[in-house]
Amino acid sequence: MNKILVSIVVMFLAVLCSNHVYATDVRPYLEAHVGAVFSADSNLGTDKVTYDPGLVAGGALGLDFEFLRIEANIDYRRADISKVSSNNVNSDLQLLSYMVNGHLVAPLQFPVKPYLLGGVGFATAFVSDFAGSSSSKQSNTRFSYEVGAGVGYEIKRNVTLDINYRYLGVSDFDFNGTRFSYSANNVLFGVRYSY
Repeated sequence: MNKILVSIVVMFLAVLCSNHVYATDVRPYLEAHVGAVFSADSNLGTDKVTYDPGLVAGGALGLDFEFLRIEANIDYRRADISKVSSNNVNSDLQLLSYMVNGHLVAPLQFPVKPYLLGGVGFATAFVSDFAGSSSSKQSNTRFSYEVGAGVGYEIKRNVTLDINYRYLGVSDFDFNGTRFSYSANNVLFGVRYSY
């Protein structure tokens, strides 16, 4: 399943770049966003890890080719771990993701513009008092990808309000030789300023 999604993202970005990279109206932009993260249950060896809803916040620096946006994106996610199997725990998962994303924007001559997005990059997980470790904090970095959709509302030529959904998938982390899966659904609200 992961290989299929990654292939879709790569083909999506290739098509975007080939069709729109020579657009004449190119505007750099900055974006800030915040929202909610709903982490799927994780597998920690033979145990199941469940989470409370968490917070995601981040930003992006990119280029707007009118019907295509390409950006470098960094997001921070934090979710409390509610249970490991049937045991209550006092811990949390923090995740930093570093992505290169492409957005295919609908060619509409209206202020409201829906879009599809996809991207690839890396994610670093930070955990504490976790997996029976005596260490107070551990980290591990793995390949990640995201796909989603959203809509922007251009309130001025250079200011856009944005809402989007993103699914984040990450290759299994490794903590003390124990494989740890992670994926999450994210809902983000943001503001984008174009120069």
